[in-house]
Amino acid sequence: MARHGHGTRPIRVGRSAVAALLMMASCSGLGSESGSAGPPVAATIPAHPTTVPPPVPGCEPAEPAFRTGTVTATIGDPAGDAAQIAALAWKSQVGCERVTVAFETVAGAPAATIGATSVQLDGQRGIIRIVLPPEVATTAVADTLFDGDLLKRAFVVRKIDGGLVVDLHLGSSVPVEARAFVSRSPVTVTVDVRPAAEGGAVVLAAPIVAGKVVVLRPAPGPAQYPIVISGYARTLDGVVTARLVDGTVTVREATASAADWLEAWGEFVVTIEDGPEGDLKLFVGEESLGDEPAGGAEISVSLP
Repeated sequence: MARHGHGTRPIRVGRSAVAALLMMASCSGLGSESGSAGPPVAATIPAHPTTVPPPVPGCEPAEPAFRTGTVTATIGDPAGDAAQIAALAWKSQVGCERVTVAFETVAGAPAATIGATSVQLDGQRGIIRIVLPPEVATTAVADTLFDGDLLKRAFVVRKIDGGLVVDLHLGSSVPVEARAFVSRSPVTVTVDVRPAAEGGAVVLAAPIVAGKVVVLRPAPGPAQYPIVISGYARTLDGVVTARLVDGTVTVREATASAADWLEAWGEFVVTIEDGPEGDLKLFVGEESLGDEPAGGAEISVSLP
């Protein structure tokens, strides 16, 4: 009588079956070290998919080309609907630094076009000047700082003739090259700056920025009469004072009115016709008001 168990019954393989299995393995080459049954079959290993990294973004677009020296570019259209500077933005690109100027219409909508605009690089003074068309008559921003190595700050300046310019101040003595172009829908003016391989513009006499005054000329050092002092300011009521000081004594003084001070920085020109010779101090700024001390730039000049 057969016994029925609850577990799995072992499978018994006879000697003849084991021998047959070994013979089959020998014929097929499995487990063979000598490979006498024929050449080994190469195993096919699935290849891992190759991921191609995306291209590193550069200072796009490729055109217009960068230029060294004094860059004078005329961009824009014969006429446009841009009437106000809406924003100034700085951005670090791969290979360059970029400043973008955005505009609005009289109604406050994003502008679509801008009139003829010129961009000039004054390398010796370390300024890139964007000269805007006359129809761009107002601004929502007066100045801003940049977190760049090549570009440090921007000033919106009303010139004596009433027009607006945007001055971008270079922040390095590294030779640079620049370019400018217009983008549309909405319209923007873009200026790119990058280090120049050779022959670039080198800053020789950077503007002097002190409080509410920026002095473009004269630079510290040798000077001569008449001393023409120019720059832009946001002093109270736009009044700019220039004093020539010998030690602690004011030997000459002159004043001028800046072209603006409420909405934008105002261009000014002050002239000191004559005075003593020697090493003197030139103060350019605003007078003290009540408990507020006088504020401005102090420039060392040597007069023959």
